[in-house]
Amino acid sequence: MKDKDQLWARVAECLSSPQGDKEKYEKRVRVLADDIAVREDLIHRQVPAYLAAGIDPLVLTAGLKAMEQELEECRRQKEFAEQWLQAQTDHQWQAGKLAALASDASEGLDSMTPDGRKELCDFLNVRVTPRAMGKASRSGIRCEVREWHHETGTLVPPDPTGEEWEAVLAMLRRFLPEKSKKHFISKYDIRVQFSGMLHRLRSGLPWGEMPLIWGPINPMRERQRFWWKRGAWPEIMAVLGADRRGVEAYRHSVLPQLTVTVQPREGLSVQVCSDALDASAAL
Repeated sequence: MKDKDQLWARVAECLSSPQGDKEKYEKRVRVLADDIAVREDLIHRQVPAYLAAGIDPLVLTAGLKAMEQELEECRRQKEFAEQWLQAQTDHQWQAGKLAALASDASEGLDSMTPDGRKELCDFLNVRVTPRAMGKASRSGIRCEVREWHHETGTLVPPDPTGEEWEAVLAMLRRFLPEKSKKHFISKYDIRVQFSGMLHRLRSGLPWGEMPLIWGPINPMRERQRFWWKRGAWPEIMAVLGADRRGVEAYRHSVLPQLTVTVQPREGLSVQVCSDALDASAAL
């Protein structure tokens, strides 16, 4: 609505008149009205006169049935033409009202009253439809590490360089108790596992959907849990300067994507426009 060109493009789609010639429809109504009057007079006044004159009732009955069918067809056509004329009258009123509302919106959307905005949306038949969220891809188990990043605002740093990784290892060896030194003896590359932990925090992936390029999932998850339980994770982030560099930990959207459709109301020409909006951006 704030984009004037797009708004008027939508309005132009709505302002196109119903197909047909108004004058021809008006003439058609007049002709059919006269035709109906003649046929009704023939059926209700002249047929009894023919009976009184001695016309064979069987012949007259057959003719009367045909005349009644023709009369019903004339009435049907006249009703259709009248409905078209009424629809065009309604359309002209709606089009004028819509153009006035669009002018108000173009001049200043912020100055439009809530009722005016609602009326414009009603004329354009704006509908917001949430898409299905689908099955949640989370295990239901809280991730304390991710929650800590959210609560403290600590960023998720880039993957460590060789020098930075040596600093992390030095801190962990001092931080963890002596009996935990075997923790650093593993058939899996601990630095690669750590990069996988960081990727998971950035992307929001659940453990079960992590690619195996960082190694088996369970050892990586257990190692991160061990560091967290020992209080080492915040220290690792401090060593890597996560207070000043990195990206925010991923937050799962609480709303589905929204599809906004613009479809003129009945009586206006129909044109559908769909745009998918990210729920957070829409809010």
